[in-house]
Amino acid sequence: IFAIGAFSSNTSLDYIGFRPTGGTDRMVIEKDGNVGIGTTTPVNLLDVFGNVRVGLDQDLTPDATGLIGQLLIDAIGYKGFISMDGTAMYLGHNSAIRRLDFMTDETTRMVIAGDGNVGIGTTSPNYGFHLHNSGTVTGLLNISGTGSGYTHAATLMTSSDDYRGAGHYMEITETGQKTTWYLGTSYSGTGDFQLGYFANDYAGGGIAAADGANAFMTITEAGNIGIACTSPSQKLYVTGNIYATGTVLGSQAACSDKRWKKDFEPLIGSLEAIRSLQGLYYNWKKDEFPEKDFSSRREIGLIAQEVEKIYPELIFTDEQGYKYLDYSHLTPVLIEAIKELSATSEQQQLQIEALKSENNTLKTTTVSKEEHNALKAETVSKKEYDALKTEVNEIKAILNQQTKKW
Repeated sequence: IFAIGAFSSNTSLDYIGFRPTGGTDRMVIEKDGNVGIGTTTPVNLLDVFGNVRVGLDQDLTPDATGLIGQLLIDAIGYKGFISMDGTAMYLGHNSAIRRLDFMTDETTRMVIAGDGNVGIGTTSPNYGFHLHNSGTVTGLLNISGTGSGYTHAATLMTSSDDYRGAGHYMEITETGQKTTWYLGTSYSGTGDFQLGYFANDYAGGGIAAADGANAFMTITEAGNIGIACTSPSQKLYVTGNIYATGTVLGSQAACSDKRWKKDFEPLIGSLEAIRSLQGLYYNWKKDEFPEKDFSSRREIGLIAQEVEKIYPELIFTDEQGYKYLDYSHLTPVLIEAIKELSATSEQQQLQIEALKSENNTLKTTTVSKEEHNALKAETVSKKEYDALKTEVNEIKAILNQQTKKW
């Protein structure tokens, strides 16, 4: 049925061919030793154009070891294999030091190292699962799903120079809403850890750092925490209001145990100091300092620079020279001022009582003189009465005499 022969009409194509009678070559062996099945121009030791099946029988029934089929590649003592049993298909080799590489476009994309570590984007994975890539903006891992018309995605990112700045972070995005949250060393490029928000997602056209980017929380390398502040200078720096239903230790309940303190000195002249301060109504310059998130309400307070002249201990000055007043520590000053005012009030009360007593004494003396004058007035009236009586009696006597004459 098959013909075996040598053809030498073209020395560059000399080969031994295997063909059915009257047919074309099905397998060839070239003079350089290359074997071709399904091709008459093999360029490797074995070139097969078409399917290759490795099996024990037509029904792929496992043998005594459980194998259905196996393809071995044996080189320099190491063996690679593709095999299959009734449970799974296997791909691998027998080396503990060689990788198993998966390639596209002749480039390694994923490896399984001899110790079992898996690497994507790296041929030297140091962890059980090691992702690595380079470039300006790289998404290392994306988990996404679609529902209610929106695509929700969580993406592990690394960046060297994108619209957020250099860093490593995770983004949580809703493409339908054009919103993106990020968590990691992002946006500022300082290495600080941040939780932030972008008004638009990168896939929707990108966004500049100055256009809608908000770092709601920042933890610096020094351990300072900023809320709505990207450069906190204190352990906790909050731009905006704070609401608490319990006690905030350190402000409402400050460290004050006597065992922690020394070098005590009493406050003197507190009342005079308080009198020199002026309480004011004021409004914040919101437009000039938008990053401070000042309130729009009319406020009541003091001027830090004025307080600093008297009690510099109550003032804190930041790196930019702006001053902060610790109102809570005005309490001891107010207490001493009230005590001084109370002492003054008590002294004045004693003086008032003394004046009242003296006034009562004077009033008693005045009443006696009046009574004396009244008695004196009464005495003068009696004399006048007696004189009038005498005159009446004289008139009566004259009338009696006249009557006797009549």
